[in-house]
Amino acid sequence: MVELKIADDVTVVVESGEKKSYSYTVLSGGQEVISYETSADVRKPAGKVGLRNVIYRQVSGLDKQAIEIALDTAVGKHKTAIEQLE
Repeated sequence: MVELKIADDVTVVVESGEKKSYSYTVLSGGQEVISYETSADVRKPAGKVGLRNVIYRQVSGLDKQAIEIALDTAVGKHKTAIEQLE
């Protein structure tokens, strides 16, 4: 399990999926907002954009550009840990 901090109260938990490669769970204020499985890797452009859009749609008050910057930073810090989920 890898936790990506997106904002003060928004975190994404990245795990190995059961049916797909990855499982993403978006938490806001410690509560699960949405959880889904996908083959899209957050370290790659399509995976990052997909997760950014999910966060943007599901968590109010966050700007797409701010989410993308936060994802870039968090993924960069946890790249090795995400690789180990494969």
